[in-house]
Amino acid sequence: MGLVKIGLDLKIRVLHHKEQLLRPEITNYDTLRFERDSSVFAQIAETDGTSAVPDQLEPEHEDSLVPTYALPQGTAVVKTNENNRLEATRKNSYGYEMAYTTAGALSKLDLPEDLHPRNRAILAYLKKLEQDTPVIIDWC
Repeated sequence: MGLVKIGLDLKIRVLHHKEQLLRPEITNYDTLRFERDSSVFAQIAETDGTSAVPDQLEPEHEDSLVPTYALPQGTAVVKTNENNRLEATRKNSYGYEMAYTTAGALSKLDLPEDLHPRNRAILAYLKKLEQDTPVIIDWC
């Protein structure tokens, strides 16, 4: 994807139902914003299987990246743009396609001891969900 790495942040959009991925517009989800943590973000793969933050990827995590998948064709996420207006888009703030994974995949992240409390809370929430709950990855 070639994301700009300086200031890379992550919002996830947790869908309420698996079937939402099949709709033309995804509108009903919970948005959670992680505190910046490149050691955690590096464990999330892009859709091509490479780390989203390869220069921060620890060797022990190279074989256990969280997989992500392209949004189904014809599906867009309705979110607020920089003008505070709702828009249906497939793109993140960098202009690249958003992807999705599952709550179960994200709950397997290897967490550092000094993980920010907000990030720890988000990941605890994800662990309580059905393992196959879709989670949209929105780098911002």
